[in-house]
Amino acid sequence: MAVVSPINAVSEIIMRRDESKKWLRFNYWDEWVETWRMIKCRTKPIRKIDSAGKEMEEEDKSRTNVESGLANLIFRKNVARLSAQPYTLRVRGGSDPSRAARLSALLGQQYDQSQERAEDVRVRMAAEALGIGVSKLYWDFVSRTMVFRKAVLKEGKVVMNSREAFMQSRQAPDAEIQQAVEEYGANMTDEEVQEFMGKSGTEITVPQSVQKYEGPRVKACFPGDVYWEPFARTLRQSSFIIECYRETDLWLKKMLGLKYKDPETGEQTPAFDPDAVAGLMRLDPEPVVIKGEFQELKDLFRTAIGRQDQVQYQFPRNLRVRKLYDILEEHKQDDDGRMWITWCSENYRDKVLGKMPYPFEFYGDTAFTDEVPLPDLNDAIGDSTPRLLRFMFQLFNLQHCQNFDYITQLIRRHFFAHSSMEFSEDVLERGNMRISRYTGGNGANIIPDPTPPIPEGAMERGAGIMQLIGMFEPSMNTTTEGTSFNPQAGKTATTAVLQAKAADVLLQFKIDARNLYLYQLGMKKIWMNQQMADMDQDWTIDSKHFGMQLNDLLKQQGQAAQIPWVTTDQSGKIATVKLNPGEIQEDFECEPETGSYMSVDDDMKRQAAVELDQVAMQSGGMLDMQKVLINHLKTIKGIDDPESFLAPPKPPSPPPPKVNVTFSGKLEDMPEVTKIILQEMGIQPPPALDEQSQLDTLGRVNEAANHATNLLSPAQPEGGPLGAAESEPAA
Repeated sequence: MAVVSPINAVSEIIMRRDESKKWLRFNYWDEWVETWRMIKCRTKPIRKIDSAGKEMEEEDKSRTNVESGLANLIFRKNVARLSAQPYTLRVRGGSDPSRAARLSALLGQQYDQSQERAEDVRVRMAAEALGIGVSKLYWDFVSRTMVFRKAVLKEGKVVMNSREAFMQSRQAPDAEIQQAVEEYGANMTDEEVQEFMGKSGTEITVPQSVQKYEGPRVKACFPGDVYWEPFARTLRQSSFIIECYRETDLWLKKMLGLKYKDPETGEQTPAFDPDAVAGLMRLDPEPVVIKGEFQELKDLFRTAIGRQDQVQYQFPRNLRVRKLYDILEEHKQDDDGRMWITWCSENYRDKVLGKMPYPFEFYGDTAFTDEVPLPDLNDAIGDSTPRLLRFMFQLFNLQHCQNFDYITQLIRRHFFAHSSMEFSEDVLERGNMRISRYTGGNGANIIPDPTPPIPEGAMERGAGIMQLIGMFEPSMNTTTEGTSFNPQAGKTATTAVLQAKAADVLLQFKIDARNLYLYQLGMKKIWMNQQMADMDQDWTIDSKHFGMQLNDLLKQQGQAAQIPWVTTDQSGKIATVKLNPGEIQEDFECEPETGSYMSVDDDMKRQAAVELDQVAMQSGGMLDMQKVLINHLKTIKGIDDPESFLAPPKPPSPPPPKVNVTFSGKLEDMPEVTKIILQEMGIQPPPALDEQSQLDTLGRVNEAANHATNLLSPAQPEGGPLGAAESEPAA
């Protein structure tokens, strides 16, 4: 089905865009411009007031007018806090757990290869500053034409005779190459190769297309370039979404080759109308620069910080390398619920440039995803901390500038002199003093200005304002004890603990909103991979993207040893696994890993591991210390395989030697030996053996004591106890 559209289709799209822009300008853009000015540390000029009380064009430079930088500090802290690291999506579901784990690893690899990091940070910046960040997801194919040198002759032998390669080296058109291959064959004869080498040498340079990436790609949209239906509570509830951008003539030529499968006929149909594209390319328009009420948000941001906008400066037409065209891209559903994309241009309003349905199904959603850190009850645009606190920032800046000016006036003394004194001017500047003339009174002396002293507590107003700001935004960490005039509650340590808990509660809103955004974005990526990837081509996933989910699963299934490992100089030991698009044709769900994108995620995991270590040491051996150690090693950067750091298990102790001893004797005479033999046989020795052993021991001790007594006794003659030579005394 060819591209058919009413003549007024372009006007309808432009009118919808204008109405949405009008609503955004009247309700939000003024706040956004004021917030952006504070984030960029700029202030609005203070104008002089005339005698009638009206503001003049001339700026009053006698007053200090600077931005304190609090808005910029809060903005940078909150952006860095929730986007310091790449997010991790954990996929669950499906019949095979390994498929969900490999799909999680694939999403992480596509994040790196598509260079999503920069786009993700821009979405986070817009959400934190303005209250909404918008991204667009599309399927992208990136290939690079690289030039490689190939030898024709090596060691006297022809090693290259491809006709296609030889013709490509001469930059022949593809049609001519195909015709030559069909007519003369794919390989050249030796005579043809010799003839070629005689003209061009023994080496050729062949261009070759190398695929770098194919898959979903995220683009961060500038909030002023995306328009939706007024009063829609979310982008998904809007009946249309229009994105505005500028493209060159090369983009138009590329889009002429875009085709889609017609849902009615099933035939491949061109998405862009060649006549409409030709009519636009015949023009050489200036970029559409809208002034006044419908001025672009980018220009409002530029003028707010003192930079030139597109009205003040336009790049000379004769210096342009390419023609530029303003493109409007509208996404909306048709009557059948199918989502369509329509392209048109403000430079050419005769008819639309092209139209095609989504090549993938998002189940009622569009390719746009919004992140709203502080959701609103009524509108798709939520609140943001810099917007909510902008008046507090102004109050803080005002009191600081007033105090600075007042102290400057006190340091730079002011004197009054009579008009009769010889002065050439009304006010004389004399370094650190000023002299003004007056009439009447005594003109003999110079009178100092009776400026009142600084009132008590005037210099302490900032502490109260900072305390209020800290209540709204605990990341300011205002844990000082305050002053005697305005003390803060409690001691410093107590205040720090309370503010840390308050920060956790208030930050949870933004964490939940970011998790919702990543969930919606991750589900769309899964659907695109299911519907757009080539079934005949496997994804190859590097081990650095495996994550703990896939690593643990592979080890549980015993597949880690079967993975082919490759060692490189840059990345060390790398393994790869395969995933086919046919394996993910099931219902999957994904969720962002809690805190994976936060700046303190590593510290939180490490602290939890330390707490587990302490519990394990106090458990008395009830926890597996090896698993506890592996959990701790996982929290250390640079350790991809914690188990490789574990010492090898000790070999089992050898069994005790078996010895056969044969002896003859009575066991009753050897109770100790009998006891050992019974224990080796697994028999409990009777208590009588212990008693017999004790009696034998006592007997041996008694015998030893008798021997010792005999040795110490005096010698006795033989023949009797009193000696054989003795005789009884006479009566």
